[in-house]
Amino acid sequence: MKPNSNQWWESKFGGLPYLPRTIDYPTNKKGEYLKFLAQLNFSEMPLLENFPTQGILQFYIDGNDPSHGLDIYAQTNQDGFKILYFE
Repeated sequence: MKPNSNQWWESKFGGLPYLPRTIDYPTNKKGEYLKFLAQLNFSEMPLLENFPTQGILQFYIDGNDPSHGLDIYAQTNQDGFKILYFE
């Protein structure tokens, strides 16, 4: 990651995410926008075994929820958080 870069598709923590034009910004089950945490651009990273060599992985959480959107009874339920991958 380059300092002071402004490319939408670069790896980053916080800021504004890269989203394809056909994808709406992620929301929780109430329709409220989730907080963007980070995105990893695999083409910028060293080769990792069993990981893709390209694509963007993103993480979003519900900043208004004390559990940050995690459903402790159904932890894969993404109503309050989102993990997105774009090839």
